[in-house]
Amino acid sequence: MKDYILSVVIPTKNRQKYALSAAKEVSALHREKIQVVVHDNSNNNSLEQMIKNENLQNVTYIYCADSLSGVENFNRSLEYVKGEYVCMIGDDDGVLPEIVKCVEWMKDKNIDAVKAVRSIVYHWPGNSSNLSAMLRIYGNHDVCHKMDTMAAVIQLLKNGGQNYSKYDLAVSYHGIVKKACLDAVKRQTGKYFDGVSPDIYSAVCLSLLKDLKAYYINKPILISGICPKSTSADSAEGKHFGKLEDIDHLCDMKTYNWDQVVPYIYSVETVWAETALKALEQMGRQDLKNYFNRRYLINLLYQNNCQHYKELNEILGNNYDLSKDIKKITFKRRCRKLLSLLHINMREFFKIDTIYNEVQNIQQAYELSLKHVKNEEYRIE
Repeated sequence: MKDYILSVVIPTKNRQKYALSAAKEVSALHREKIQVVVHDNSNNNSLEQMIKNENLQNVTYIYCADSLSGVENFNRSLEYVKGEYVCMIGDDDGVLPEIVKCVEWMKDKNIDAVKAVRSIVYHWPGNSSNLSAMLRIYGNHDVCHKMDTMAAVIQLLKNGGQNYSKYDLAVSYHGIVKKACLDAVKRQTGKYFDGVSPDIYSAVCLSLLKDLKAYYINKPILISGICPKSTSADSAEGKHFGKLEDIDHLCDMKTYNWDQVVPYIYSVETVWAETALKALEQMGRQDLKNYFNRRYLINLLYQNNCQHYKELNEILGNNYDLSKDIKKITFKRRCRKLLSLLHINMREFFKIDTIYNEVQNIQQAYELSLKHVKNEEYRIE
């Protein structure tokens, strides 16, 4: 069996075009050091022949015809990993050569996990917005530093389990982590991933491991892709609200033990919060649940989904009826949107970010991105 230093894992379903592009781009980086795992839960195995036609020798392709949730697709994909380190990506993402240098640095310094700045975002053609076929490379002034992951978990809980990417959490999705750390989570919880959002579940579980040596680095290692079929695109278009039972990529909600602290409705906010709490439970850290700020979650739920406030009132009951404050909540939401738009316009005016339009695929995005990744050593502060 070949010894790979890194396995890049791509769970996918019915997005063959994007998965093939991701596999090709990652495979070409370093065939001797990187294994690419493609775990395909599509309606057919047409992707297998597409990969064979490209002669991608360091790609491990697995087709599973069983009907799997997104979480279970992630779980099964890790069973085929051969690398010492693991990076999980979406099938619409890309990976930069910097990732090889980063992993070698981690191995030399015996580092368990790295979270890298996510400063390169690519919107695939076909997104129903003015962002279609656009690559944005954000100006970045962060510094490398050692992460206090336990403190980050507590901060996440104080903020209702929201926006986990803001905090110094160890991440397997869009980050790098030792396979041994993922195995440690599985030994303790029975699974690599659980809950209804695999990325936040893994982030919380990994961050709760004892003596975890984790760092944040200010150089990008990948391209965050957003294709028309992605959940990120759905979120941007306001499609992330409804009945949990109606969402295809979730597990069977009839048998799932949903935490009653979180309103039983499908939204970005509830999925993140419930999964964070699930990770605490599975890791035996229910004591940390005292930090969870339910009121913050509910306020944010109303702010981000104020057009559904009547449905929210029905679910939450009279104790949390915020309908009298709906004008205030709506005003806050509009202010946030305005400030966000102003922030983006200011960045463009002062040319803090670099924007490329008419970028047709991840390969073009990759070539353009290489111009902006500096060849310098990591300096930890």
